[in-house]
Amino acid sequence: MSLRPVLENANTTLNVTGLATLAAGAKATSDELSLATLNCMTLSLDVSLSIGTPEASTVDVYLIGSNATASYGSTTDVKNPMFLGSVDMNETTPKINIQIEQLPPFFKIVFKNNASAALTGETVTYTTKTLNNV
Repeated sequence: MSLRPVLENANTTLNVTGLATLAAGAKATSDELSLATLNCMTLSLDVSLSIGTPEASTVDVYLIGSNATASYGSTTDVKNPMFLGSVDMNETTPKINIQIEQLPPFFKIVFKNNASAALTGETVTYTTKTLNNV
């Protein structure tokens, strides 16, 4: 058996409860993703947010991981989050693409709104990349 080049899988929506109206200073956490279910080597995360009035601030994006499902502790006070990037909120619909190459067995994505206003909308999707067996 040999391996083919990377196969990019379909774009999938990531559910992040409360992100579309995330208050200033608040955090929102995605549903859990499992590396066993995704069966991937990398994940590409596309984040598009909306804010009423653009400002010089950010929404920070983190990954929290675990070796066992549902064992993260409090997602509002995570001890070892992996910083993935910041969405600059200096336009009405800012976007960012984040490539994640080292994934734990189970993980969630956390968003922290550093803006002075609540968000007014969001779209978060991901695409996985796998090696194709032949």
